[in-house]
Amino acid sequence: ERAIPLIGRVLDGEGSDELKTRALFVLGQFGGAEANELLFQTVETGSPELRVEALRAIGIAGDRESMERLRASFFSFDAPGRMATMEAYMIAGYVEGLVAVADTTDDPMMFDQAVNILAAMGEVEVLRGLKQRFGASVSLVEAYMVSGDVEALEALIREESDPEVRAEAVRALGLTGGERVGALLLTLYREEGAGYLREAARDALFLSGQDQALMELYRSSADVDEKRELLETLIRMDSPEVWSIVEEALVDGE
Repeated sequence: ERAIPLIGRVLDGEGSDELKTRALFVLGQFGGAEANELLFQTVETGSPELRVEALRAIGIAGDRESMERLRASFFSFDAPGRMATMEAYMIAGYVEGLVAVADTTDDPMMFDQAVNILAAMGEVEVLRGLKQRFGASVSLVEAYMVSGDVEALEALIREESDPEVRAEAVRALGLTGGERVGALLLTLYREEGAGYLREAARDALFLSGQDQALMELYRSSADVDEKRELLETLIRMDSPEVWSIVEEALVDGE
């Protein structure tokens, strides 16, 4: 009861922004109606830097009423304020606010940021819902990769018509990693024949360290150009067994 009025005087005083930033952080730790009101006052009247710090502190406090109040004011903030508000949503675990941003913004960068934060929060089902409403995009591919959603990436590869998105989804599988991913990439490579997706699958096998799969492809191929590309990939991976293949190739005159 005594601390909050003192902090209020600090915020109204002539102290440095560094001092006021620390005061805002303390208010976020306190929470409660009185502390939150001081934070919102700073959002309305503080310097640009303090407004951003106040928004983050509101996220630390994290009560739902404050989150809904931020959501109602979101599009009245400038760009740094909107970014800080999304950080507050993340800190508070306020998924609805991030979904609202994705649903309503016409700014591709803002949409991507909301998607990236949802991925960092592990909101797999929410991200799948965004795909249903807005279609696939490279930012959603990256979000699926971050959240480890192999099923969603596979669905994009099978169903999406945009070549760029499909190729990015294949490469994202490589970064997701795991034995299941290796088998899936091997299947994709074989299904595609020649083409950009087969190249993306080879890149993804490289990214996921699937040297055994690449060696299997090398040994089963009868195409000289394909074998050379696969061998080059294996050499870049510095696979322990690749040098036996190199020796065989030299003996055979390849």
